[in-house]
Amino acid sequence: MKHYLFTAAILIAALVLYSIGLVSGALLLFAGGGAFELWFWARIFARRRGPNHSSKRTPPAPLNSSVRRSYESR
Repeated sequence: MKHYLFTAAILIAALVLYSIGLVSGALLLFAGGGAFELWFWARIFARRRGPNHSSKRTPPAPLNSSVRRSYESR
C-alpha cells in the first residue's frame, strides 16, 4: 500500500511543479515536473522483485482424475 501512496505523491508533485512552472514561467520548475512525471511512469511500469512479486510463472494445477479420463478417452 505504501508503494502506491508514494507513487501517487510523485504524480501530485509533478502536477504541482508543472502548474507553478507554467504560471511563473520558471523553466526549472517545469523541467522538475517532467522529471517527476518520468519517475512516476518508471514506477508504474517497473516490475517489482520480491517474494510476493515473482517473475516466474507457476505451473498449472494438475487435472483431477475425472477430467483426465475425459481427455484421455477422446
